[in-house]
Amino acid sequence: LNTSSASNDSILVTWPPVEHAILYKLIMIREGSSTRLVLNTTDTTVKFDNLESGTSYCIKGMAWDAEGRIGDDLTVCQITQNIWVEEPTAGNCSVMWENVPLVDYYVAFIKRDDGTEKSCNTTKTTCQFFCMCGYTYLTSVFPYNQAGTSLFAHVLNYTTSENVIYLANIGSIQKNTSEYCI
Repeated sequence: LNTSSASNDSILVTWPPVEHAILYKLIMIREGSSTRLVLNTTDTTVKFDNLESGTSYCIKGMAWDAEGRIGDDLTVCQITQNIWVEEPTAGNCSVMWENVPLVDYYVAFIKRDDGTEKSCNTTKTTCQFFCMCGYTYLTSVFPYNQAGTSLFAHVLNYTTSENVIYLANIGSIQKNTSEYCI
């Protein structure tokens, strides 16, 4: 199952046709609720509308063949919401995000405006990266589980300060130069 969201109140679910399947069943459960929305379809695309923005939804898909046998079911994880960057000290940045239910691991992508890219595979909700003064970083996080990942993710734009101060400490043996963004 693949998911995308063109608006804050909808989720588009797509999947490749399953061999010998004549019917698909999708079940959507809202986080914190026991109510299930069940939809039977012969299509390989379903759009869920009028959803509550910022709420997590679990979507499970199943396929049946002509003899009524069910295939393996897969549950897709939602798009990662609420991504932010923290920079506790100059050059030491972390992209962070809220936990997503039903996730096995995350892949965070960090792209600097000069084209430099970094990715980070993690089971945690944070990924550290070196951030230089005066650059813009585009970050996105994709959650993964057995069903795969969503095809789209929110992108966060983070810009470090352009002003740099160099402090030099002269010792008897070595010279240390540190860079600080202000």
